[in-house]
Amino acid sequence: MAGAVIDPRGVEIQPTHTSRLTFDGALGKLALGAGVFLAIFFLVGELFLRVVYWEGESFSAHRGPMVQRLERDFKLNRFDGPSRGPEPSGPKHPEGTRIVIQGDSITWGQGVRHEEQLFSSQLLTKLREMDRHVDMAVLARPGREIDEHLQQLKKWGPELQPDVIIYQWYINDMELDKKLRPRTDRIWRHPYAVYSMLQKNSYLCFFLDFSLDTVLPSSILSYESYLSNQFKEGSDGWQLFEQHFSDWAMLAKTLTPRVIVALYPHLSLQRGAAPVMRPEIVDIHTRVLALCRANNLVCVDLSTSLTKFEDARSIKVSPFDDHPSAEVHSVIAEALYEMFRGGTVNVLSSSDGEGVQGRGTAGSEKIH
Repeated sequence: MAGAVIDPRGVEIQPTHTSRLTFDGALGKLALGAGVFLAIFFLVGELFLRVVYWEGESFSAHRGPMVQRLERDFKLNRFDGPSRGPEPSGPKHPEGTRIVIQGDSITWGQGVRHEEQLFSSQLLTKLREMDRHVDMAVLARPGREIDEHLQQLKKWGPELQPDVIIYQWYINDMELDKKLRPRTDRIWRHPYAVYSMLQKNSYLCFFLDFSLDTVLPSSILSYESYLSNQFKEGSDGWQLFEQHFSDWAMLAKTLTPRVIVALYPHLSLQRGAAPVMRPEIVDIHTRVLALCRANNLVCVDLSTSLTKFEDARSIKVSPFDDHPSAEVHSVIAEALYEMFRGGTVNVLSSSDGEGVQGRGTAGSEKIH
């Protein structure tokens, strides 16, 4: 109708959803992009680490797929643990010498790729140059403390009939009750079921978890402060360890008068710096040395050799693990071998019919 006037009040205006749809679409695209980015990051990171660490790698946290890869070809012996290191190939030779070595992850060789690099294997090779009838049984497992060493000696000692017992000691052997040990509880480790699955199967998740836990600050007490508090002289923790150590020493000496304690020190290993022992650790180390003397045991203080290293990196088995390197295992083997070669404990030719013979410690205490 020409000239008609439309009353705007009679026109119904339809609402528009353009703005809301645009926002939802952008949010969806952002979420999709983030998901694609994370998937690519995960796949590329996983592939990269699996290529770079094709042979696996050692971490102070003794778990995860990279550690399992490293340890896939480790040769374990028949003793509990599973243990790792030399074992007798048959009955004890009538004129031979049998050495039993007890220890934790250090003796077990965490991070050391080949059995011949273990200090136990190197020591056996050296001693067989003196007496071809020397054999050895290694009772070692990561995480084993003094109470378990005592039980292992009760179980295997009578059967093995050792002529020499060597006990590799480390500071965590005192921790008979680990409930108070400092532990970090990171937010990304929840829910635990998901975290545990990823950490056990993914190189990337394991590596990120370890790296972030190492570099991020933590409010918990340092391990050294915890040790100095819980194991100060006269404390319940120290007295409990002291009793177990004395019980172990008494049992060892009923099996053989020739007992050696190899004291592996807890050192501060800073990149590019020489290894040092913190003052609170020196106190514990000194008390353990005194405990060895009180129980009339020969003691090899390995801190003397290890603090001569100019760079702590030479001591570490990997950039991520403070356990001793193959080079340090050689140093330990040499220090123990010197106890035999120097006359503290002698392995003589089997034709002499004397086997192993004790002569004394640096403190002039007789062991025979």
